[in-house]
Amino acid sequence: MGSLFSQNTPTPTPPAPPAAYRDEIGGTEQVPVKNADGSVTYITRKLPLTAEEQAEQDAYDKLMKDALSEIEKLSSSDYVVDDSTQNILNAWSNERSSLIEDNFDTRTAVEEQNLARRGLSSSSAGDNTRRQRLLDEQGDYKTLENEKVLMADDVRQKNLAYQQNLYNLAAGRNNLEEAQALSSAANGVSAVNAANSYNRASIMDYYSRQTAQSNQQSSAFGQTVNAIGSAVNAGTGGLYGSLFKGIF
Repeated sequence: MGSLFSQNTPTPTPPAPPAAYRDEIGGTEQVPVKNADGSVTYITRKLPLTAEEQAEQDAYDKLMKDALSEIEKLSSSDYVVDDSTQNILNAWSNERSSLIEDNFDTRTAVEEQNLARRGLSSSSAGDNTRRQRLLDEQGDYKTLENEKVLMADDVRQKNLAYQQNLYNLAAGRNNLEEAQALSSAANGVSAVNAANSYNRASIMDYYSRQTAQSNQQSSAFGQTVNAIGSAVNAGTGGLYGSLFKGIF
């Protein structure tokens, strides 16, 4: 009997603690957390960053914040272009204004010369010619203002696309040096886009000017032919002069 009571009962071995799981590639770890009832729950959390990794993350976050701020500014309804862009737009506008002025100076000289040659300077035809010329000039200046607005909006849209690309690059966190280089260049991008728009518009102005000069020469030639036809018509009783003008 005594031997039975004196027999030693083996102490149960406690279970091994739950193992933690670390994903070095994904940057996460799973750790066990003991609940009040003794059960264990695994939670997933990010691995703590090294000082170098934290600095890189801070740099990406700043790039994203700056790009987002520019996106909001460029998308605002009361957005105003920056000084460098405005200077380029003003230079283009001044150049275009000079072209308009030169074109209408030439047109005025041609039209007034033809009116004087026909003796119509003080006639209703002369008044109508001058009125139409004034309306056309006002229309060209109005078109100039509209084109200036369109150029500013074109620059704005290109700047917006640039900042959106910068934001996406920073959010992808794949190439910090490239993102920082794009951010550093952002200040000059608006001026470059404005200069490109200026060049495109100047090329269009050149061909428009060539067409306008050609039209003015054709108009002056036609008016001269009509004047000659009128003179021939007066000297021949009307038959040959009418045929002459009809050809042209």
